[in-house]
Amino acid sequence: MNQEPKNGTELLARFFGNKSIVDTTIEQIPIESLLDNPDNFYGLRDIDDLAQKIAVSHVVEPLVVEKHDDKYMIISGHRRKAAWQRLLNEGIVENHNLPCVVSSFENINVKGVEFSKKECAGMYLMFSNMGQRKTRTVEETLQEVERLEPIARSVFDALDASEKREWDNSFRNFFAKTFLNMSSTGLQRLTVLKKLVPEAKEKINDGSFAMLFGSELASLSSDNQRQYLSLIESGEQSPTVRALLAWKKGRRKEKEEKREEEPEDRFDEHPNFPDEDISFEPVEPSDDIEEKSDASGEPQPERANHVEQSVQDVKDKRVVCDIADIPNRISDPQSEAKSWLVSQQINYLSKLKSYADAQAARDDDELISSQWKVRSSVLSVQILLLKG
Repeated sequence: MNQEPKNGTELLARFFGNKSIVDTTIEQIPIESLLDNPDNFYGLRDIDDLAQKIAVSHVVEPLVVEKHDDKYMIISGHRRKAAWQRLLNEGIVENHNLPCVVSSFENINVKGVEFSKKECAGMYLMFSNMGQRKTRTVEETLQEVERLEPIARSVFDALDASEKREWDNSFRNFFAKTFLNMSSTGLQRLTVLKKLVPEAKEKINDGSFAMLFGSELASLSSDNQRQYLSLIESGEQSPTVRALLAWKKGRRKEKEEKREEEPEDRFDEHPNFPDEDISFEPVEPSDDIEEKSDASGEPQPERANHVEQSVQDVKDKRVVCDIADIPNRISDPQSEAKSWLVSQQINYLSKLKSYADAQAARDDDELISSQWKVRSSVLSVQILLLKG
């Protein structure tokens, strides 16, 4: 089973075996009776070229259609119909009939998985385009992945243990090679293209950019993708992976140098701590703490001055946690100390998490931004563990 199919017909035969999906009977059907398939997401490109080729030979490869009342819906052959219609409009041909294979899709059960008539017709539509079209757009290829993935998943889940081992127990390997006829690495690069800006996708579609370059470009934010595209347009950069990696490395280095040059006289500008101001407000003492007071009942100046000085000392030393609560007179000082330590740890980790979130939001390199998000998640787990 672990042998890659070569075209759409083999892809169909791989899972449906000898079960007939499409009849072999060819009928001549008027073009006026052919309906476009609403599920067809492939564009009608290069119709002029196809029409010229057909005009020379007057030979059209049979379309695959499905009977719908007194009409026939096209499963495969939308471009051929469009090309023949153009030749009719221009008076180059006069015959309104086109050769068609009338399909007979039925529900099919594969390893206990039931596929409906509609699913079988959809698979035939995609597999035939994979085998016949020389090029497909990024959007069309991504549509194939999106529509075929749940079907492939149901088949993979139905495989027994030995069959899954043939694919290293990897659904991605199975899906890529069996349904898409590509490597698992190629599938990974393809799915990244979802994040490409439309301008870059168009460059891949017209052949200006390689898909590998597009996958690397997609790791940038939309703004930075467009910035690099403008540099290509001006001739300052080239659409190669090597050039893009060098550009990204240079930008990262510039950002690091800029951070090192930032002044450190403000706490919220320190590169190792959160960007938010941290409060150092002391907690008011509890009622059960004995204080020396004068006749008016006010605390003595020495006590107030001592607290104010402590706060200033903390600020000067850049302590990253809030001023500790003044401990009450309690019977279990060890328990109180442990509780106090946990609260300070939570306070400190919360501030680190805020910093990680801020970095993730403002870093324009998607990979670096993702790593900040991972750090934030780890901090969240630690905070929850301490609270639990």
